[in-house]
Amino acid sequence: MLLGLGSGAVYAALGLGIVLAYRGSGVISFAHGAMAMLAVYTYAELRSTGDLVVPVPGLPDRIHVAAEVPLVPALFVALGVSALLGFLVHLVFRPLRNAPALAKVVASVGIMLVLQAVVLLRFGTKTRSLAPILPDEGVDVLGVTIPRDRFWLAGLAVLLGIALWALFLHTRFGLATRASAENEKGAILLGLSPDRIAAANWVMASMVAGLVGILVAPVTGVDPLKFTLLVVPALGAALVGRFSSFGWTVAGGLALGAGQSVITKLQTDYSWVPRVGVKEGLPFLVVIAVLFVVGRRLPDRASLATAQLPVAPSPRRLAITASASVATGTAAMLVLRGGYRFGLIVSLVVAVVCLSLVVLTGYVGQISLAQMALAGIAGFALSKLADGAGIPFPFSPSLPSRSPRRSASSSGSRRCASGG
Repeated sequence: MLLGLGSGAVYAALGLGIVLAYRGSGVISFAHGAMAMLAVYTYAELRSTGDLVVPVPGLPDRIHVAAEVPLVPALFVALGVSALLGFLVHLVFRPLRNAPALAKVVASVGIMLVLQAVVLLRFGTKTRSLAPILPDEGVDVLGVTIPRDRFWLAGLAVLLGIALWALFLHTRFGLATRASAENEKGAILLGLSPDRIAAANWVMASMVAGLVGILVAPVTGVDPLKFTLLVVPALGAALVGRFSSFGWTVAGGLALGAGQSVITKLQTDYSWVPRVGVKEGLPFLVVIAVLFVVGRRLPDRASLATAQLPVAPSPRRLAITASASVATGTAAMLVLRGGYRFGLIVSLVVAVVCLSLVVLTGYVGQISLAQMALAGIAGFALSKLADGAGIPFPFSPSLPSRSPRRSASSSGSRRCASGG
């Protein structure tokens, strides 16, 4: 459990940033891990090459600052980039202030994907390692050696939670933020500016994410995908705090990290514990449990107006449109070659997945971020049916496999290949 304090502290600190953003602007930020990732890469590049990478298209890629940038200046520059990023994110959500929650979620996911793409374009895809910032000497606890930085990270998460609790309880800024969250119209009548309050909260949330990301990067390594996905357990921690309590958010994050560490121990000691997916699925189980217990009591940030989703009209001239689309797609499939044909195939596959979102989100109003994962599961099942059970395409996507299990022989591989 003590070994899990490091990852738990990251979940807790990122969860604090999510709570900050929600209390200030009413947005549940799915981009918070990606925002921390940009600060980490900025710091890493300053320390390794002395270059400040500019992540804005159309501007110079990098600015050479010095041959070697010391730790403290690099840290402050990275935090400055985080502050600027937080303000820019606020500008994205500012026009969506009265938009439905679905529009804000889509914008948040879009920011996450844009930041991930910017990091890949500017910094590359290689995983980086950073020199330790916090003391990492071993400490003997109950006969087990625990790196000292785990305790430092946990202490930092607790201190951040206490500081934010005091800020929102005992300062005018915190009172103004709570007033705007409960009644924006009343806050405006009192002379407060919900827009400026939201901007300040976004800046603070982004800086908290950047600071924690930089401190934990020497432990986890610097990887675009890993930092982006840290938002999942961070959302679990924020949900434990009901998007309002900093103390419960910290407790939830630390408990999540400790629980994942215990699962790792169980996987080592017992062969019946699955080796894949259990630890990663723990935040999801926590989310389900919290929603089941306190789902109806989760706070809903007030807004000036409640916007409705756009009307989904019934399709017209469906036969003509479908026939023309099928004819155009078939002709393009026969004419195009190489990368263009592959691009068309990928576009058609993504279009089918998007149709599921039209049904689920456009007509039912449900938000789903798992459609591509469901498509991947279906593709995996198809490969097992075709290669392992010998059921060729197009029967394998539509028929369940009832045949006995057997290995993929050469004849089965030929049948799979001939079937498509």
